[in-house]
Amino acid sequence: MTPERLRVDVMTLDDARSISVARDWMRDFLRRSDAPDGCVEQAVLIVSELASNAVRHGSGAVLCQLVAANRDQCVLTVADFGGGTPAVVDRSVEDIGGLGLVIVDTLALAWGVALFAGGKSVYAMLRTSLHGTDERAVGVAR
Repeated sequence: MTPERLRVDVMTLDDARSISVARDWMRDFLRRSDAPDGCVEQAVLIVSELASNAVRHGSGAVLCQLVAANRDQCVLTVADFGGGTPAVVDRSVEDIGGLGLVIVDTLALAWGVALFAGGKSVYAMLRTSLHGTDERAVGVAR
């Protein structure tokens, strides 16, 4: 993707069945940007975790937005209208569930939460190219 071309896409999720739609949406968006497969699959996992959390713990429709301003990264935002503030919790690798934000924290370049009246927005900055990275960090086979 050329640096001067801003791309934005938005979708709404209604329920847990929409999570697979969100994964396809992310995959399609990044493949149109010529992102490497390793970056695409990490981003798909991140959108799956954030959207799942929003559907499970939020309230009402879930809004997902992707903004790509350059060839190296994009920002995913997932907003819901429920209370609470998402946070990474200490979990054992043997625990079942509750590891979504640990995954996001590990794979995203950065992530955070913004609260607004009646809800919250969780954002994650995602890698969309291998420029300046160790290829092993994004699962690129040699």
